Amino acid sequence: MAIWMAWRICDVGALEFGAVSPADVNGDGTVDRFDVARVDASFGKRSGQAGFDAKADVNGDQVVDVNDLAFVARQLPPAVSCH
Repeated sequence: MAIWMAWRICDVGALEFGAVSPADVNGDGTVDRFDVARVDASFGKRSGQAGFDAKADVNGDQVVDVNDLAFVARQLPPAVSCH
């Protein structure tokens, strides 16, 4: 699988959690490209704006920004290869 992240193409798998991680934005039990995509879809939106996704605001500061994206990206499996 490949996603566009930080101006590079990255191949990612999935990281499974026994407990729910805030990085599992879509709640499917894994942190993967779908969680990154959900944050990306709400990127730059603030609470109250159309398109704001509270689940994508993983740090709860009422805006989906680079901090949220970085948090989710850091939870991706260590076998991520970027080129």
